[in-house]
Amino acid sequence: MDRTMPIPFRVDPDMVELVEQLEFEDLKDLAKIYKEPTNDTQIELYIYICHAIFERSQLGRYLETATQQAIGWEEVKRHRKEDASHCSEIQMGLSFKLMVPIGQGQKENFGAGYRYGLTTIMSLPPQHPNRIGMENLRGRKLSASSPEKISIETLEAMMPMNEAALDFGGLSEQNRVIMLYNIADCHNKIYKANGSLEHLSKSIDALDRIEKNHGSDYHRFEVLRTLNNHLARRSIDTGSILDIDRAIRISDIITIIADENDASLAIDGEALRKANFLDIKEQLLERPVRESIKSIINKFGEILDSGDINKAIEFQKRATKSIPQAHSLRQHVRLDRLLLDHYVKHGNVGNVNQAIEILSIAKAGESDDEPLVEMIQGLGILLYVRYTLTGQMEDLDQAVLLIQESLELIPSSNPRFPQLTMFLHVLGVKYTETEAFEDLKNLETVAEKITSSPDMDAAEASLLWGQMYSFRYRVTGDLEDCNNVIEILTPLLDIEELDKIISIPARNLLAGMHGSRYSRTGNMESLEQQLELTTYLKEDFEAGAKGRSSAFRSCFHLLNHKAVFEKYKQSGFIEDLDKAHEIIQAAWDDPNNTGPFHLIMGGSLARILEIKGQWDDASKVLEESVKHLLVITPRSLKNTDKQGVIGQHFGLASHAARLFLWAGKTPLEALQILELGRGIVTSLMLEIRTDISGLEAAYPDLASEFLSLRQVLDSPMSETSKSSLMLGSGLIPQETEKKKRRDAEKRLVEVMKEIHSKNGFERFLLPHTSEQLMAAAEGGPIAIINTEERECHAFIVEKSRIRAIKLPNLRQGEIVAKAALLRGTEESEIWEVLEWLWDAVAQPILNALGFTSKPIGKLNEWPRLRWVPTGSLSQLPLHAAGRHLKDSDETVLDRVISSYSLSIKTLIYGRERKDFDLKASNDALLISMSKTPGHSSLYFAGKEIEVLEELCPALGLEIKKPPRQRDEILSSLSTCGIFHFAGHGSFNRSDPSRSCLLLDDWQTDPLTVSKLWEYKIQNNPPFLAYLSACSTGANDELKFSDEGINLISAYQLAGFRHVIGTLWEVDDLYCVKIAKRIYKTIRDEGGLKDENVSLALHTALTSLRSKSLANSSIRKARGHSGFLKMVDDLETETSNMQSGAKSVGGDFGSSDHTKFTETIKGDQNITGGETRNAKTVDLSELNFHWVPYVHFGV
Repeated sequence: MDRTMPIPFRVDPDMVELVEQLEFEDLKDLAKIYKEPTNDTQIELYIYICHAIFERSQLGRYLETATQQAIGWEEVKRHRKEDASHCSEIQMGLSFKLMVPIGQGQKENFGAGYRYGLTTIMSLPPQHPNRIGMENLRGRKLSASSPEKISIETLEAMMPMNEAALDFGGLSEQNRVIMLYNIADCHNKIYKANGSLEHLSKSIDALDRIEKNHGSDYHRFEVLRTLNNHLARRSIDTGSILDIDRAIRISDIITIIADENDASLAIDGEALRKANFLDIKEQLLERPVRESIKSIINKFGEILDSGDINKAIEFQKRATKSIPQAHSLRQHVRLDRLLLDHYVKHGNVGNVNQAIEILSIAKAGESDDEPLVEMIQGLGILLYVRYTLTGQMEDLDQAVLLIQESLELIPSSNPRFPQLTMFLHVLGVKYTETEAFEDLKNLETVAEKITSSPDMDAAEASLLWGQMYSFRYRVTGDLEDCNNVIEILTPLLDIEELDKIISIPARNLLAGMHGSRYSRTGNMESLEQQLELTTYLKEDFEAGAKGRSSAFRSCFHLLNHKAVFEKYKQSGFIEDLDKAHEIIQAAWDDPNNTGPFHLIMGGSLARILEIKGQWDDASKVLEESVKHLLVITPRSLKNTDKQGVIGQHFGLASHAARLFLWAGKTPLEALQILELGRGIVTSLMLEIRTDISGLEAAYPDLASEFLSLRQVLDSPMSETSKSSLMLGSGLIPQETEKKKRRDAEKRLVEVMKEIHSKNGFERFLLPHTSEQLMAAAEGGPIAIINTEERECHAFIVEKSRIRAIKLPNLRQGEIVAKAALLRGTEESEIWEVLEWLWDAVAQPILNALGFTSKPIGKLNEWPRLRWVPTGSLSQLPLHAAGRHLKDSDETVLDRVISSYSLSIKTLIYGRERKDFDLKASNDALLISMSKTPGHSSLYFAGKEIEVLEELCPALGLEIKKPPRQRDEILSSLSTCGIFHFAGHGSFNRSDPSRSCLLLDDWQTDPLTVSKLWEYKIQNNPPFLAYLSACSTGANDELKFSDEGINLISAYQLAGFRHVIGTLWEVDDLYCVKIAKRIYKTIRDEGGLKDENVSLALHTALTSLRSKSLANSSIRKARGHSGFLKMVDDLETETSNMQSGAKSVGGDFGSSDHTKFTETIKGDQNITGGETRNAKTVDLSELNFHWVPYVHFGV
C-alpha cells in the first residue's frame, strides 16, 4: 500500500503558506514558539510544523515528536469524551510514516525509530485501536527491514489482535482498510515462510473484503495489484484455472484505473503482469498437475533462482516488445536487471551482453521522464562486469564515463555512497590497468572531492581512502600505501553496529593488505590479522551465500585460500595445507566459477597438488586451465584486449607442459599443451587467414561462408570516441558491431564442425597431430625450450620422433639477469653471457641432435636448426651462444644455421601459404629514414638504401620509394617482393602492440604492430621484410613474452614469408655492412628462395663475428676519433674487397668518408655509433653489433 498516505491536517491556509515559505532554520525557530501549545489549534499546528521539518530534512526525531504529540492529544480528547477521530487519523498517518524502513525516506537509523515506536505502542491500553494498528505497523516494519528476525509465531499471535481491532466501532474507513491490508500481509508472510495454502487463502479473503466493502477507497489500485499477485501464486500451487482467470480480469481493471489516472508507467507494468499471467495459464492448461514453484512475479531487483530468472526474462522480453517505445525504458531496465541477476548467479557472460544491448538501445531514446539515473548507472556497471570477464579496455573506459554521468544526475542531498564506492573502484581498476599518471591523479582527485563533502560519513570516507591507497599500492608496490590502508581501515572495525556495506569491503581490503605486508616483510602479526579477518569474512559470506555473485564467491575463496596457504608455509603443518586444499578445491569445483578467476584458482590448486606430489591431478587442472584461457580470449575479442587477458596468466602453458612431463605423460602430449597455450593472439589470426584454396575447390559453399565469417572476425573494430559516448551516440553502433562479431564466432564454430565432417578436412584448423608436428621438421629439427620455475626442458622435434631433454643448468631466475648483462657495455660480461647460454641451452640440444662438431662441406649443405624459445629466454640470442674467444667450434654459428619461430603452429601455417611469385610481386619497397621527426639523424640509413639500389636489379626487383607515410607504405606492401626499412624503431613495453617503425607521420599515424595486424596479403604474399631498426623482435615485458607481439611477428601475420629483425639496439654504421652482406649472399645463392634467407644472415653474422673477435682485446677510443677510425676500417675493408674497383653493392668510398667527416663537423645531431632507436650506445658495444640480428620465417 501507499506508505506516504496524506495526513488530514486542518491548519489555517495562511499558516500553511508561511510554513512553506520559511527557511529551514526559521522553521525550526517557529517550532520552538509552539512547543508548549495551550489549545487544540496550537497542538495541531505544532504537530504540523514538526511534520514539515521532517519532510524537508528526513530527520526522524521531528517525526517522533509529532507522533508523540498526536498520541497525547488523542488521549486527552478521549479522556474528555470528545470526538478523537481527527486526532486518530493524524496519529495513524504519522505512526505509519514512523514505521517506514530505511531507504524509503528516513535518513536517521532504523533502530531509534523502531525503539520509539515500540515504546509508544506499549504505552497504550491493550484494546486501544491505535495500539492494535501500531502493532500491525510494528510487524510490517520489522518484517520489511529484517525478514529473518520475525517468526511465524509472532505473526500468528498478532492475528487475534488484528481481528479484534476490526470490531472496534471507532475505526475510520481509512484505518479499517489499513487493518485489513495488514491482516492480508501477515497471512502472506506466513505463507511465504512455510508454504501454507490456508494462510495464502486467508490473505486473499482479507483483500477481497477490502475490494467488496471499500471499493471506492483510493488504495484500491494497490489492493488489486496485490490480490492478483496472490491469485497467481495460488493458481501455480494448486493448478486452479479459476484463480488465474480472475487474476487476468483484475489486470484489465487495474489498466482501466491507471488509464483514468493517466498513469502510463503503471499501464506498461500491467501489460507485463498480464503477459505473465497468460503464460501461467498456458502452462497450467498444458500440465494440469505440476510441482509447486516460486512466483515468477518478483519485486524488481530481487535475486531469483535460475528457472525463475529464465522465465522472468522471457516474459519481460514479451512485455517490453508490446509496450510503446516512448514508455518502455523502465521495462528495459527491469529486463536488464533480471539478466544481470542471472549472471550474478551463474556467471553467464551472454546475459551481460544481452543486458548491455538492451540498455544501449534504451539510452539512445532516453527521455527526461524516465529512470535515467538507474539506467545509465546500470549500463556502466554492466560494462565494467563485462570488462572483468573479457578484458575489453573500451568497456572499462565507458564504464568510468557512464557511472560518472549517473552520479552527476543524482542530487547531492541524496544518499550516494554505494555509487561513489563503485565509481572509485572502477577508476582504481583503470589505473591498475594503464598505470598512467593521469589516471592516478584522477583517482586521487575524485577521492579527495567526494570524501571532503560535508554529507560524507567519516566511516564511508575512510573506506574510500582505503580503496584509493590499495589501488595505488597495486601499481607502485610502495609499502607506505599498504600501511596507509591498514592504518585507515583498522579503527573502522571497532565501531559498533557498523553497516555491512562498509564492514565487509573494509575487512576484505584489510585482509588483502595484511597479506601483502606479510609477504613483503614477514610480519607475523599481519599474517595473524589476515587469518582473523578472513574468518569474519567467511561468516559474512556464509550468511549471505545464496545471493552472492559468482565473482564475489571467487574473490572470497581466493582470499581465504591465500591466508591459509601462507599459514601453511609458515607452520609447515599438513593440516594447514589440507585446509588450503579444501578451500581452493571447492572453489575450483564450483560450476559457476568462470572467467579469469577460474584460471587463478587453477594455478593455486595445481600448486598445492604439486606440493602433495599429485602431479597427474595437477596436470589435469592446468590442462583445463589452458583450454579455458582460449575460451576467454575468443576471436571476437579485440586483439589488444586478448593481449591484456593473456598477459595476466603468463607462464600457464609452460607450467602445464612441465607438469605433463612430471606426471609421466609423453613429450608429444606436453608439447601439444605448450603449443596450445602460447602465441594465442598470433595463432588465432594465422588460423583465420589460412589458405583455403583446397576447401574452395572441394566445397565452395562452405568455403564461401567461411570467408564471409572471416571477413567479419578479421576486420578491425571501430573506435568509439569519448565525445560520442558522452552524447549517447556511440554505444548502439559499437554494441551492434560487437554482437555481429560474437554471432559470427558462434556461426564459425558450427561451420568448422561441418567442415570437419567432410572427407579430407577432418583436421581443418584443429591442433596439430604428431605427424604434422614432425613434418614441420622436414627442413631441419626444431628445438622448443620450455622455461619454467621448477625445471626447464627442451622439446626436440625431428622428422621421425619427438623427445624431451632436461636442461639442468638453465634456471628461470637467471635468464632476465643475463639478458640485462647482454645489453651492457662490459665486453667480458657479454662474452660470459654467450658462454652461459651455450652451456645451459645450446650445447645440450646440439649434442642431443648429434651436432657435435663443425660440419664438413659447403655452407648451403649445413644442418639447419629452428629455435622456439619461451618466456624470457626469447630475449636472448641462441644463435650467438658459444665460446667465441676459444679457438674451437663450440659455438652455434660453427655447428648449424639458425632460424627462429614463435611456435611450431606458426611455422606450419606460414608454410601453408602460397609460394612467393616474383612475377606478381617484384617491387623492392625501400624506405630510408635518415631524418625522423623528434629523433636524431641516421646518416648511414641513406647509405644502406644506396647499397640495396645497386643490388636490386640482380635480384629481379624494381625499386619503389613511396612517400614515407603509414598509409602509403601499407598500400604498397601488396605488390612488393621485399620491404626494407632503415630507420628508427620504437618498442612499447607496456603495450607491445603499439611498437612501431617511425615514418614521417609517426606522431599522428604510427605504423604500429596493431595496425599491421589489420593488414593482410592473402593472394601474393611478399618474400622478405628486412627491418633494419632497433628492437623489432624485442619483447622483454615478461607477461607478453610468450605471445611474440612485436614488429617481426606483425609482418609475418601481414603475409611476409621471412622477416629479419633485431632483438635490441643496433648500430647505424654496421647496419649497412650486415644488409650488404645478406643481399649479396641471397643474390649469389640463386635469388629469392626460402632457404637462402637464413643462410645469408648466417654468412653475414659469421663474417662480422670474426672481425669483432680480431678486435676483442682492443678497447676502442671514445668520442669522434674512435668513430672515424671505424669509418677508416670500413673503408679499408671495402678497398681490399674491391681490389681498387668499386663493385656492385660495395661500401661507400673516400669521397663519402670526407663528406661524412664534414657533416659531423657541421651537424651536431649526428654522432658516432648512433643506434636506430636514438639511444646512445658506448662504442665498445660495437664489438657485438652482429649479435642481435635474427631471422624468422618458413
